[in-house]
Amino acid sequence: MESRTVEPPAKSMDRDLLLTDRRDEAEVAERAWDLLGTLYSRRRFILGVCVLVGVAAVVITLLMPNQYRAETRVLQPEGGSLGLGGLLQSVAPGAASLLGGEAGGFTRYLAILDARTMMDTIVEEYDLISVYDLDLDDPETPTRARAELRDRATFEVSLDYDYLAVQVLDISPDRAASIANFFVNELNRRHVELTSASARQNREFVEARLRIAEGEMDSTLRALQAFQEENGVLELETQVEAFLGSVAVVQARVAEAEIQYRALARQLGESNPQVETARSVRNAARAEVDRLLGGGESVMPVALADMPALSRTYALLRQELLIQSEILTVIRPLFEQAQLEEQRAMDAVQVLDPAVAPVKKAAPRRSLLCILAVTSAFLLACAYVLGSHWLRRNGPEVRRRLQEAGTSP
Repeated sequence: MESRTVEPPAKSMDRDLLLTDRRDEAEVAERAWDLLGTLYSRRRFILGVCVLVGVAAVVITLLMPNQYRAETRVLQPEGGSLGLGGLLQSVAPGAASLLGGEAGGFTRYLAILDARTMMDTIVEEYDLISVYDLDLDDPETPTRARAELRDRATFEVSLDYDYLAVQVLDISPDRAASIANFFVNELNRRHVELTSASARQNREFVEARLRIAEGEMDSTLRALQAFQEENGVLELETQVEAFLGSVAVVQARVAEAEIQYRALARQLGESNPQVETARSVRNAARAEVDRLLGGGESVMPVALADMPALSRTYALLRQELLIQSEILTVIRPLFEQAQLEEQRAMDAVQVLDPAVAPVKKAAPRRSLLCILAVTSAFLLACAYVLGSHWLRRNGPEVRRRLQEAGTSP
């Protein structure tokens, strides 16, 4: 009998998978060669399309006018701008936070450069509506001119060297440089105008507050002077101390005179001349005490009973005087710095590099445009060839399925 070898199931499955993979690879290779063959058979068409598009791209790019980019660079004024927030921050740290932080860097410059009024001024100055060949009768023409100018103007801030670059693209190198420089001139004019107005408003505000504080200080001084003249008080604390010392001395004299009088009266009797003299001395000492307590002393010409009210009024006046003095201590430096800031606001932006007419063109990049056009044409031609080949091969089947899908309920 013949013997038969039985393969394990696992090895049989591996062999089947391997055969399937090989068949799939063969089919993929066959399809790839079929596509390459199709492209090769239509190579003249593809090459013709590429040549035609390449020639058209060369002609079109040669007809496109050269664009020139002019650039100017500006710096901020030395020292920058403080503003009221900066003044408060330098004198009273933390007070400026109540007003909000001030935008720093070139934000202010960028806002001025990109403003509608700036664009309109340049469009009118250089008659850009005619330069851009726009319709004068179209009501949207000013908007389109501004949009065109914004597309051609670039404002970039260098973070490494801290300068602002103004770039303008135009078909005329001289006009490109002139517009770039005009941007900077207008920036300078409007920056000075706005900054001067802001600094002047800050100075006027601080000056008005200073005048109010000085008026309140003067009123307080007049009230204190009237109080002193009316009550004979110059320095209440010093006068009270001296007054109490005088009262103590006179009270001691009264006590001494009283003791002497009592002692002599017991020894000599009330009718004795010495006793009468001692009585007169005691009475004189008592009268002196009454005179002092009644406000008859030049040191304190105010009765003792009126002292509390007098002290309260005097303390309120002194408190108001100290308050106004502290306010003036803060406002006077603010006013001086506001005056300096108003003078410094006239500083113009500093032009680092004025724009000059460029020699080399910035656009169009004709070689790159031609390469992109030919590459796009090649890809589109290949797609057309492969698509038409697929339709020729599968067109009847596709039409049949479409008809079946259209007639099915």
